[in-house]
Amino acid sequence: VKSKIKVLPRFLIHQLTNSWNSFEVIPKLKGKVKHIKIMHGKEDRLIPIQHSRDLYKQAQTHGISSELVELENVHHNNIRRDMKG
Repeated sequence: VKSKIKVLPRFLIHQLTNSWNSFEVIPKLKGKVKHIKIMHGKEDRLIPIQHSRDLYKQAQTHGISSELVELENVHHNNIRRDMKG
């Protein structure tokens, strides 16, 4: 939300954003997982693809085996449907 809408009251940002912070979790995964696969639709207008690219870079920085798959013609809400085919 913060990356899409630049001016919001702090209390509203807190209400609209997920409390899960992936950037805090990635370093804790070292030694606990063998591989991380991050998938992101290139047409996602809700969550910028740069978020997934940054997570991938962070995993690499921490020495975690990781892969980033950028899916063509996939939006935020149709990623599961596209993967079934």
